[in-house]
Amino acid sequence: MNKLLILLFIFFCGWTNLLAFSEVISIPLAFGIILFLSTLLFKRKYLIDLNTKTLFLFLVFVFISFFANLFYNPDEKLINHLLSYFFVIIVYFFCFLQHYEIFQKYQKVIFDVLCYGVLFASSLSIIEFFLQYFYGISIDSFLYRPVLAEYDAIINEALGINRSRSTVEESGHFALYVESLGILSLNHLYTKIKMKIWLYFFVIILFSGYLFTFSVGGVLSTIISLFIYLVYSLKNKFKIRIIFGLLLACLIVYFLTKNNIFIDKINSTSLITREERFSEGVEIFRNSSIFNQLFGFGPAAYNTLKIEPLINLYQVILIETGLIGFCIFLFFLLIQIRQAIYIMKFKAQLGKAYFISLMSVLIHFNFVHNYWYPFVWLLFVLNTVEYRNIKLSKLPQ
Repeated sequence: MNKLLILLFIFFCGWTNLLAFSEVISIPLAFGIILFLSTLLFKRKYLIDLNTKTLFLFLVFVFISFFANLFYNPDEKLINHLLSYFFVIIVYFFCFLQHYEIFQKYQKVIFDVLCYGVLFASSLSIIEFFLQYFYGISIDSFLYRPVLAEYDAIINEALGINRSRSTVEESGHFALYVESLGILSLNHLYTKIKMKIWLYFFVIILFSGYLFTFSVGGVLSTIISLFIYLVYSLKNKFKIRIIFGLLLACLIVYFLTKNNIFIDKINSTSLITREERFSEGVEIFRNSSIFNQLFGFGPAAYNTLKIEPLINLYQVILIETGLIGFCIFLFFLLIQIRQAIYIMKFKAQLGKAYFISLMSVLIHFNFVHNYWYPFVWLLFVLNTVEYRNIKLSKLPQ
């Protein structure tokens, strides 16, 4: 049963909005809760690694911040966001990590299902785009969503170009999904498929679905993460300069092209809003007390401070949990990067996939604050399980 729940979760981990049971309960969360209950009832031994210890310590400071600010903001949102931190870490990371033996034993099946899930969601993104572009039909008119994000999906009104959001609430968030699991899927297919034409087909589907989100944050995150990998992997400085020069030249030529829809996106009010909220967050932290700088304003800090929600995840963590919570969370992310680098030493191709995926996601978190997405935590779990497998295989028998 646990194996089935994990496979269903992996396939549907990107379905955070489409066909959700309610605004709160999505399909992957439902599978996660069932697995959590199964783990709680039947699991006797628990794996507590450095990742888990770090996240538990982070949760301690989330609770400290919660109780410290409860008097000033005895609001339902404060409790809801506290539960969000708790359930995301416990259900999406700790609970799934306890079934590492399933991930280890059925690795091929798990990555097969992962590929199917990414392929289906990317195909839906393409269908959504072409239905809207050629026929003016929104898939939201016949596929249920409990809530839709209030944002302008129109990129170019004259050309009738809309952004695709596929199975999630916003287009940029679907780009985050592809960044999290798309490269891992490509890596798996590269090692599995003998007829490369099917690999090329998957690449076209994946990148078309990704590009139809028209996510500037996603594209920039991917480019920067690829460049970081090249800088890390190449020892020859001359080669680095050549690659950097080519990337820069391509970007300049691309962004100077007339009628560039990405330029329209960059010049939109979205970027202005992000800059304004980031500046507001900087001023709030700078002018807050030493206590709030250390321990934060608690979960749902935007509600306590009576401001619009911040967009940058790192700023959200800093404002809500303070410098202490921020440093602990940052330490967890550094552990994940270190694990990917370690994997590269023994499984170069797979390690590259984990490293680029992680870097892309962590960079993209500068543009979104949605830490609760299950596919991001699935990436963390897969990275941790692979690292653990390699470490155990190197132990003397």
